[in-house]
Formats: sequence, C-alpha cells, structure tokens
Amino acid sequence: MLKIFNDIKFSLLKKLYIENFFEECDIFFTELLNPALVEESIFLAYLFKISRSGYVALKVNSDEIYPDEILDYEIKKNIIEGAKAVINSQDEKKFTFLNIFEDWFYLQKNYFYETILLKNIFRLKEAQPVDFFDNDKFKNFVSEHKLFNYDQKQALLKFSKFNVFSIYGGPGSGKTFLASELIDYILKNEANIKIAITAPTGKAALHLKNKILSNQNSKNLQVMTLHKLLNFNEYKTAYFQDDFFDYDLILVDESSMIDLFMMAHILNKISFKTKILFIGDPHQLSPIEGGAIFSEFIRENIFESYYLKDQFRFENQKIIKLANAIIENDEIGVKNFLDNSDMYMEIKNLKEIKENIFELSKHNFNLLNKKIDINIFEKFNKFRILTALKRGMLSVDDLNNQIFKTIYNSAKFNDEILVPIIINKNSYSLELYNGMLGVLLVKKNKTSYENLKAYFLIDKEIKEFFIFELPLFEYAYAISIHKSQGSEFNEVMLIINENVENFSKELIYTGITRAKKNIKIISTKNTILKILSKKSVKISAISKRLEKDCVFLNSYNKSKKNN
Repeated sequence: MLKIFNDIKFSLLKKLYIENFFEECDIFFTELLNPALVEESIFLAYLFKISRSGYVALKVNSDEIYPDEILDYEIKKNIIEGAKAVINSQDEKKFTFLNIFEDWFYLQKNYFYETILLKNIFRLKEAQPVDFFDNDKFKNFVSEHKLFNYDQKQALLKFSKFNVFSIYGGPGSGKTFLASELIDYILKNEANIKIAITAPTGKAALHLKNKILSNQNSKNLQVMTLHKLLNFNEYKTAYFQDDFFDYDLILVDESSMIDLFMMAHILNKISFKTKILFIGDPHQLSPIEGGAIFSEFIRENIFESYYLKDQFRFENQKIIKLANAIIENDEIGVKNFLDNSDMYMEIKNLKEIKENIFELSKHNFNLLNKKIDINIFEKFNKFRILTALKRGMLSVDDLNNQIFKTIYNSAKFNDEILVPIIINKNSYSLELYNGMLGVLLVKKNKTSYENLKAYFLIDKEIKEFFIFELPLFEYAYAISIHKSQGSEFNEVMLIINENVENFSKELIYTGITRAKKNIKIISTKNTILKILSKKSVKISAISKRLEKDCVFLNSYNKSKKNN
C-alpha cells in the first residue's frame, strides 16, 4: 500500500485514494497506463471503479455522467475532461483496452460480452416460434386450471407463442408455482420433450425441483446450476462456441442474478429448436458482476414478457406495503412506516441492539439435545438474521461468532448443540450447493471437529455428512442479504448498516421480501432515506446498440449455424 501511495503521480488522484473514493486496484491499473493528464487519470480510475461495482459501461458527455456515484463538481469536471482527452488521444496503442460507443465507454471485455449478447438477441428475435405443444390440449389445461388466476393463465398462453420469454413479478406472485405446474404438465403429456431446470445457484434450482408435483425422476428432466449447464468450471476457460443446448425447454429461475457474461453464453447456445423461459423479480438485487440484464430485458422490452402483479405469499400486508414503497421511491410512505411501526428499531444504543439480537437468537436458535428430523429444519427456517455487511460491526461474521459463543457458553457439558450453517461453494457430487442451509451438530465436550456431522434436507430427505466431506461453509445464524435470495422465512431481522456507499434500494427490498409473517428492521432513518435517494437501476446502451448495429448484427447472424 505504501509503495502504490508513493507512486501516485497526481495529487488529486492521491487525495481521492486517501479518502477511500478509489481502491488500490483502481489506482494500480490507472498508474499502469501512465496517463499524461490528471483528467485522464481520474477518468480511468473512475471507469475501473464503476466496473468493479457491476456497471457494464460509463456514460460521459457534457451534461451527464452515469453512474454518478456521489460525485462532486471537481471530480465530475475531471471525468468529463478526461473522457475528451481519451477520445482525442493521438496514442492509439495507449487505450486499446477501451471501446467507445457514442458516449459510452467500456472496458474491452464488457464490450465484447455485450456484443455477443446483442448478436444473439438479434438472431433469436428473428426465429420462428417452436411449437412442441398440442396447442388445443395445452389451452384447455391452462383455461381449466382451478388454481391459476387470470394473469397466470395469460402468462402461460403467451409463453407458448415465443421462443424466448420472461415471467416476472414480486415474491409470492406465483412464479415458482406456475413454473412447476408447467413442467408437471409437460412431463405428463409430452413424452419426448427434454427439459432443463436451471438457476444461477444450485439452491434455487433445487428449490424449483422440489416444487414439481410428479415425475421428478423422469429421464427427460435435468436440474443443474447455470455453470453446469454451460459446462463451466474453475479450471477451464469459457469460450463462445457454435454448439447448442440439446434441450427443448430450458427454465431459468432467479434470473435477476444473471450477469452479462453468463447471459451472453446462455443466448449463444440457444438454437431455433429450443424455448427458454426466464423467471424472476427484476426489483431484486442485480448480480455482483456486470449488468442487470434480466431487468433490462423487461424494461426495454427486448424479449416478450408477462408481469404477475398479485402477491399471495405474505401473511402480513405491512411487509408488502413497505416493499412497494421502497421500489416506488415513496419517501413519505417509508417515513410513515419508520415513524409508526413496531417493526422498525433505530440504531441508537449498540449494546441494546445486540441484547435484542441475542435474545431473539436464543429463542429461535438455542436447540439442544434434539433429534435431527424435519422439524429441526422447519424450526431453523422460521427465523433468520439478514445483514448487509460480511465484516465489521453487526455484520455476518460478527453476529455469527457472537451468537455461537453465547449459545455454546450457556450450554452444559455434553450438551449437543444444533448450529445452522450455510454452504459457500458448490459440490455437485454431494448435491450441496452454494446458499443451501443445513444443521451442524456440535457436542460441547469435543476438542476436535473432525468427527462432527452435518445434516441437509435434499429431495425431501435428511442426508448426513462428516464435516470433513463438506465444501466451504460457515455459521448461518446471520446470513448476507445477497445469500438470502431465493429463500423465505416466517420472521426476519433485517440489519441495514450505516455505510451506504455500495447499498441500493434493491438490497433493502430483497431483505424485506424474505419475510412472510413479520420483520424487524434495525437501521437509522437517515441511512434508509439515503439509500432511497440513490439511482440504483443499472442501465446500459443495449437498446441503442441493438438499433444502431442491426445491419452489422444481421450480417453476422447469416454466417451463424442454426440447427
């Protein structure tokens, strides 16, 4: 750190690094390019910064900078002038890692992935609809289904007419139910249709599989993560190839979590013989990596979609009202909730807050000398602490360590303590996936962890593992809001920490909508209102590029094989 600090050429860049506006990696890559002007250095460092935050490109013109992450006048001025300097640079080799489209500036890899995505959007929009249903029979099934409401029926009928389609809505809107009924119908009535159920996480794919009513073991149905579907692994470079998926229908759950890189690969492998159905909530957290592609598909009407507006899951309508107020930026509605609800607790006295947390934790998590059965999993899944930070005060690590210590110290010698845990890395051979929740059995007299056992609910059966068999895991009294996506609990304690730099209203919305019956929000009014004031929707130049580059894209697609 000291070396990079001493090597910073420009005083303004050094100042912004000291103030933690830029990270060390932003400075490193900027200095590596040896910018001649301070304006170039600020522009480049900011491009690296926003790319780390999941933005595909930086928009800069004389009137606008997007994203505008709390920029003061001096920084804005330097970014605008730096962008002009880059455009007018006489050194063609210096900025070869950059691509420019109109007033959008890309790191080369993001431009490449977006170009692949656009080529395949254009190709698939021209495809003739796949017709593998007995249409009359399917229409009768939909129209006569007693549990479908009007929107659900319309969504399925519309889906049958398109190769690429999205069904979206908030939590509890019936998306998963609709998908499971669709797959169940196909497995019973269309014997030769090959189906893949997939999601960005194994937990989400498994959750959907468990909702399917029958024929789960059909040879024509496979359930896997997107990484496995695309044959990705950490030891293999992911190339774009001309081979296509060998499935008639691909159903993708939790689609809001798909980043630009992943979506480009998915569409590149869809042939004209395959239908793909994306399901998700565009208001949930966007991917940590680049882009918010699913929400952009819907917002820009890139592919056909249908919105399920009714919400059935929530027993407490106050939760829905607050979630909608968050999404709609209804500051008055949010203020009224914070001022008048017993579901909100202001962070004033940290000691009092922690006492409240530990009291709830002991009530919900202090399970001793219990038989491992399905009731244990149901008990643990009734309550969860969600927090925005992985480290620091009131973070995942802080709370998990302190709650475990509190419960362990209160237990008697030889007591068997049941500890909630969460998997952090996929193990396909064990069917344990990132985000899956389980139970670890800890005996108080143990000095070694090697013989400890963990239990997971897989395909509605409890499976036992020695701790040394498990992939990476951690305690799960508290989990991050990101990790909670795709889960639901009767009661949630949601902690929104005071550092708001990287937070968005989607983070709060996702946390709130994990609760079915009750929620306790711990934060400050100032923190929540600051988050609401942020422009959190990630936009890109996809629609503009699709319109502008249509001639180029058409010539590309004529050369691409379509089986």
